[in-house]
Amino acid sequence: MKPTLLITGATGFVGAHLIRHFTKQPYRVIALGRSPLAPKALLKTGAKYFPADLCKDPLPKQADIILHAAGLASDTASPKALFQANVQGTKRLITKTTHSFFVYISSSSVYPLSTAVHREEEPIDPNLLSDYGRSKLQAEKIVASYENSVILRPRAIYGTHDRVLLPRILSLRKGNNILLPCTADNLTSLTHVHNLILAIETCIRSPSTCAQETFNITDASPYQLREVVLQIIREATDRRLSVLTFPSPLVYGISSLIRKLKLNSKINKTSLDMLCKNHVLSIEKARSMLGYTPVHTFYNTYSDIMKWLKTQDLNTYLKDPSNAPWS
Repeated sequence: MKPTLLITGATGFVGAHLIRHFTKQPYRVIALGRSPLAPKALLKTGAKYFPADLCKDPLPKQADIILHAAGLASDTASPKALFQANVQGTKRLITKTTHSFFVYISSSSVYPLSTAVHREEEPIDPNLLSDYGRSKLQAEKIVASYENSVILRPRAIYGTHDRVLLPRILSLRKGNNILLPCTADNLTSLTHVHNLILAIETCIRSPSTCAQETFNITDASPYQLREVVLQIIREATDRRLSVLTFPSPLVYGISSLIRKLKLNSKINKTSLDMLCKNHVLSIEKARSMLGYTPVHTFYNTYSDIMKWLKTQDLNTYLKDPSNAPWS
């Protein structure tokens, strides 16, 4: 009999990729999402859809393995909403279901911004984190108390069907210009979604090797973000574009003013930090303990991303990318 795999975040970017991948493997997949109805493309994979809010609704009673990819990742959500979704939801999932192994997809946001390379064993001051980062760190502490669990910390997950990173990058194009806050020449780790899947598969195959451990999971090397941003925008638009760069104090000042005036804008400190600050993670622990060897990079996969993007109506995608995971 096939082992049962429960995947949360079924209508999200990572959850959708996990469902597509593992329904092709020898598993019985249960896809859990908050939407009352499953996307038609999800049902075609053969997964069984289970609609539920992790914080309040009945959950599947039993699964052999749980891949917890659901969560609230928002620059503007209140601390209360983030705590409820990311901490309480995780606690309820891990305590209300019977399982033999639990994989938690955390976030690099549990590390404060720094020029130093982040390693799993470093002490973390929660006061230096965003509200989102604190909620993910609190959830990690719950997961870490369970013996048969592993925590994975990716950084800026990307790939086809992305509804967060790619729209943010593409929104930097205004007319015939690319508006770069700061110089965007900082170094950052990125995680291709299939490298994350590779790490998950490695953990599932050998749970005793990674039980109660935490691993950074990224591509093999960090990137200069400016190169990535310019390549994506120019490839997506097929137009000759000029690059306009603004000084860091100016853009952060504008962001602060927008926040004080409570205006609705994609410009905020969190999104600017992603574009303007270094954020590099070491994957040496995953390499040595798991044998993790990421093969996907932005440069050998961006043509697939662009091919998928060209199947989308760009204006509709940028206005509302929520349907992208199953488009």
